[in-house]
Amino acid sequence: MRVIIFLLAAIAFFVWLSFELKDRQRDLAQILLVVAVLLAVLLFGALFGLYGA
Repeated sequence: MRVIIFLLAAIAFFVWLSFELKDRQRDLAQILLVVAVLLAVLLFGALFGLYGA
């Protein structure tokens, strides 16, 4: 359960930071969005028990 909460918090933080930086540092904002998407994939796996076992 802690993993799911941590992933949700990390996704929210990276998306928020990406939107804050989108005008000043566009490249960094794109990287943060990619990281958020990768974390969302991990979250999906965590929700269905696909990681570890």
